[in-house]
Amino acid sequence: MSFLQRILESAHIRNFITGVILFNALILGLETSQIVMAKAGSVVEFLDRACLTVFVVELV
Repeated sequence: MSFLQRILESAHIRNFITGVILFNALILGLETSQIVMAKAGSVVEFLDRACLTVFVVELV
């Protein structure tokens, strides 16, 4: 098993990715609220893009 593979399959990374998935689910839920998007839409969109970045890095 390569060094990178061991890191990516470690419990810490798996827990981090699971946390990002759950956080992203929350963000997606917030995006459905017109009130939240009117008040903090830019922050919600930034957090959504941050989650997307984590997912893309994981895939690469």
